[in-house]
Amino acid sequence: MMQSRPCGFDVFSNVSVLLDETGKWRMDLLNQNFTEAEAAAIKKLPHNTRRGGDRWAWSLTSHGGFSVKTAYHVIHSSNPRLSFDEEHSQLWKKIWRMKTLPSTKHFVWRVAKDILPTGEALKRRGVDIDRMCGMCGEEAETGIHAIIGCSSVHPFWSISGLTLVTEIDAEVGFKEWLIMAMAQWGSKDLELFAIAAQKVWERRNKARFREGIGDISGLWERTMGVWHELNGDTRPRDEQWDKDECARWQPPSWRFLKLNVDASYKEGSTNRTGCIIRDYTGRCLAAQTKRYVMDTTVDIMEALAVFDGLEMATRMSISDIIVEGDSLRVFNLLNGKGTDNTRDANKVAHILAHDHVDFLDDISSSLVWLEDYPPLICNALRSDLLI
Repeated sequence: MMQSRPCGFDVFSNVSVLLDETGKWRMDLLNQNFTEAEAAAIKKLPHNTRRGGDRWAWSLTSHGGFSVKTAYHVIHSSNPRLSFDEEHSQLWKKIWRMKTLPSTKHFVWRVAKDILPTGEALKRRGVDIDRMCGMCGEEAETGIHAIIGCSSVHPFWSISGLTLVTEIDAEVGFKEWLIMAMAQWGSKDLELFAIAAQKVWERRNKARFREGIGDISGLWERTMGVWHELNGDTRPRDEQWDKDECARWQPPSWRFLKLNVDASYKEGSTNRTGCIIRDYTGRCLAAQTKRYVMDTTVDIMEALAVFDGLEMATRMSISDIIVEGDSLRVFNLLNGKGTDNTRDANKVAHILAHDHVDFLDDISSSLVWLEDYPPLICNALRSDLLI
């Protein structure tokens, strides 16, 4: 839908005309010059109270950083003469050359050809079936959703260490996504992905037929075991122990304190941040949960969790501190690189942000514990200290 430029603004108008002297949105101008839907979307943008300078941003990603994937799409969409035929040919060759079981090769080929019996595919063929994913119930079950897009498998893929498995685009099919991923993977990564993807699908089938699916956390260990067995390597179990150790919360050195942060987000609901500061012995020095009633996004909530945690540390005159969280995108923006932190290494902050707590009254927005902690994180604190 094409809309004219808002009245009252010329072509050279800047966003700053919509802000007051404190950096907050001028609601009178928003309501006067934009539709209700547009004004609501603008109000969700965070207030730029620091009024920092402009910076370069890549408009094709949500975080503003450049990505090879989006550039790849721009090149191909802007030049129709570029053919995918050669890339598809290389895709099939790499699939059939994998050092995996024949059933695994055939499985990946079926996913790439979009002939898996997913809810979407069966519905398209006229089968009277619910097209929604039976694992998460959030989206239609396509091949790419079932393998990597479903929220129920996000924790599994996040610990795999494989690039791109947590980055998907709703408009990109599995075959195109796999071509992009293989451009960054070696043969081992492709083989590990293929084995893991097949196990994810088998887990989905068990859930579909109401069989016991077990804990998904052990799936990667079994994936590594199959790969090492096929490649004549007997080291998978030790390597998995090392990976598990990295996935656990690690205390800082004696010179530092560690701040773990997390946030909960649900559209149209009250959202919370959670943070905890611990020393090298794992002792809790401070914990906090804070609630927000406002229109926002999950990334803004994760960023607010970092802000709230650092604000608490500042009030305690703490400067030598390590900050950890499980939002890769937010930490990419903060550090210029991501942390390899999983939810298992961040479970205390996760509980503070997500589990029910009783605030003192309807007005209070935060709860703080100094040299103490609430009972709901007691077990998680002890678990982090177990060797």
